[in-house]
Amino acid sequence: MTGDDIATILIVDDRDENVLALEVMLSLPGVEIVTARSGREALRLILKQEFAVILLDVLMPTMDGFETARLIRMREASKRIPIIFLTAGPELDLVSEAYAAGAVDFLVKPLNPEIVKAKVAVFVELYRMTRQIRRQEEALRLAERQRGEAALKESDALYEASFNAAPVGIAHTSFEGRWLRVNPRFCQILGYSPEACLQLGFRDVTHPEDLAEEIAGFAELIAGKIGTYHREKRYLHKLGHTVWLDLTGSLVYDHAGKAKHFIAVIEDVTDRRRTDERQRLLAGTGQILLRSLDHRVTIEDVARLVTASLCDWCIIATVDRTAESGYHLAVAHADHRMGTPVLELGRRLLDSPAFCRSLGSDCAEMLTDLGTRAADAWHLDDGTAGLLQKLGCGSTLVVPLAFREEVLGQIMLVSGHSGRRLGAIELATAQELAQRIAMGVEHGRLYHEAQEAIRVRDEFLSIASHELRTPLTPLQIHFQRLLGPRRNEAQVTPELQRILERCERQVHRLQALIDNLLDVSRISSGRLRLQTETVDLAEIVREVSGRFAEELAAAECQLVLASLTSVVGQWDRLRLEQVVTNVLGNAIKYGGGKPIEITVDETREGGRLRIADHGIGIDSADLDRIFQRFQRAVSSRSYGGMGLGLYITRQIIDAHCGSIQVESNLGAGSVFVVQLPRQTPALARMDSGPHRAASA
Repeated sequence: MTGDDIATILIVDDRDENVLALEVMLSLPGVEIVTARSGREALRLILKQEFAVILLDVLMPTMDGFETARLIRMREASKRIPIIFLTAGPELDLVSEAYAAGAVDFLVKPLNPEIVKAKVAVFVELYRMTRQIRRQEEALRLAERQRGEAALKESDALYEASFNAAPVGIAHTSFEGRWLRVNPRFCQILGYSPEACLQLGFRDVTHPEDLAEEIAGFAELIAGKIGTYHREKRYLHKLGHTVWLDLTGSLVYDHAGKAKHFIAVIEDVTDRRRTDERQRLLAGTGQILLRSLDHRVTIEDVARLVTASLCDWCIIATVDRTAESGYHLAVAHADHRMGTPVLELGRRLLDSPAFCRSLGSDCAEMLTDLGTRAADAWHLDDGTAGLLQKLGCGSTLVVPLAFREEVLGQIMLVSGHSGRRLGAIELATAQELAQRIAMGVEHGRLYHEAQEAIRVRDEFLSIASHELRTPLTPLQIHFQRLLGPRRNEAQVTPELQRILERCERQVHRLQALIDNLLDVSRISSGRLRLQTETVDLAEIVREVSGRFAEELAAAECQLVLASLTSVVGQWDRLRLEQVVTNVLGNAIKYGGGKPIEITVDETREGGRLRIADHGIGIDSADLDRIFQRFQRAVSSRSYGGMGLGLYITRQIIDAHCGSIQVESNLGAGSVFVVQLPRQTPALARMDSGPHRAASA
């Protein structure tokens, strides 16, 4: 391979490991690799030599890839060099900005070596072919001057063989836009015979949206403003569908150096564009479905995204057990002016029982005409049929939304008046799209079922707690009467009194458990509110500690009130009593007969309560778990309780905008520290009647 056949690739990345990986991937025959570690270094290299393609990292310090690309595009000699962006994230905003900056492709790290090689090889081959054609044209002129007619014929034969056997499409084009000569591959890409091609020009087959840009590009070639015109553009195939092409155009000169005509080299990149568009569609769909677990909110956006890239209009029907028809329908059209007909069609289809029954089908179908299906199976009235015709009833793909053998709806992609083809590639995309939508619908259904189950559970806890309190109240009154000052009138013996006292303690314990369940219900439903007043934290600690005399004696634990500094704040008295009761009760239960110390200190923000025991301690892995509902760090067989006390304690402290922390070691005891601000925010001080009644 000669030096002229060497294609030079520029790799721009600030990370050595990325550059090394790309050098290994692109170690291809006839390819020279040049590297730059910054955008500025890349710009200096581009001033000195020609490159077949540039691989440009997006995220670089000082000058990022987008700024570098824009500077490259500002220079006439380099603005047509193909640029492939490299980035670590597939965000849609980055992709859009990349193509706006002039990228021909966009690769996401980690890179697939085979994909990188294949994509770079296309541009390398186009670069070589363009240079080869230029050299051959120059060789023809040189042979004409040096060797005469015989040498020129030999060169013509060589060029003819290369021209006809080229794997890319080649066309000589007049300044008026007519094709003067085309090779077999050019005709194959567009679907025309050579004779038909010579009756046409690029204006006849260029997509209307790309025509003005191509005319302007060829005008710049004629004016000498650019040496090569390079674009990815759309041509219209003879059969009517769109073909995406990588087009390179340049001028051919005669012996006197006067421009004779254009030479255009095209490569069909439709499959690559479809693959990239498919990946963007699926990624965008996933992002939309993640916004909400309520598919009725997201499916409308998914339908609009689908029509923007895959079809002219679409219907996405999803199961909705709250709707009268049993389905939620999203209808979208690529033309925003069709908004009113689209909404009316969706309403009418949901009113059609035959259409709704068809949504339960589990078979994917490819229809040549949606209108025939609608007339035969849906039994639509004239108004609905007219709306279908207005939107267009071309080829249609019908794909069920199936998840675990259950049909959750249907997606219908329709080619309207544009004549767009929907074939096997679009069917595969629609099936993968349907899987993602079905999974989103199923996850949403499971989420709402779980939410409903939680609501029913919390409602049950609330009702059960209230109902269980009803028989306990008169029972408590009877115990108080039997154990009160007039117990002698009831002839209560000392033995019976001990029994009654034990029974009363069990009733109090049962009432505490019921109150805990009721608090859990309030917390889950957001109804745990505070009723604050001016209280002394040290006074609360003394009062609650006095109630634990019997429990401390039974557990053989000595209670040490080490330091109780008076700290006055705006707090909920009953709820703070509940906090001290829960934490001190835990210290007695797990204290192992050892001393328990309580201190109350004043801080700059408010007050601090510290309760320390020297009992069995808590494993470090369980320190966060003990504050969760129904969680325990010890066996329930050895120690009673439902695992709610510390959970409720944390919720009460959080409602006061305070904090609770624990330090513990197995076998060495635990220290619980409660921090409270002196003033509870107004939002947390909302009165709650049920809470007061339950705590009274």
